[in-house]
Amino acid sequence: MFPIVLVLLWVLGTMTILGIPYNVVTALITALSIGIGVDYTIHIIHRFTEELEAVGSLERATTATLSTTGSALVG
Repeated sequence: MFPIVLVLLWVLGTMTILGIPYNVVTALITALSIGIGVDYTIHIIHRFTEELEAVGSLERATTATLSTTGSALVG
């Protein structure tokens, strides 16, 4: 949940700094950020669990997850 909260603070903070008012359209941006963040979190956790079962090492599972699913989600 921390990454989702961080993104929301970043988006809402940027809007505040730029003087963009919070209205119906910008509320949709907030909702979309939460929705996409939850989806991405599910993908990462599922892939990490698969990798951890396959390799048995936290470090290798993290590396494999971030190099495959992580890079795809960033893209």
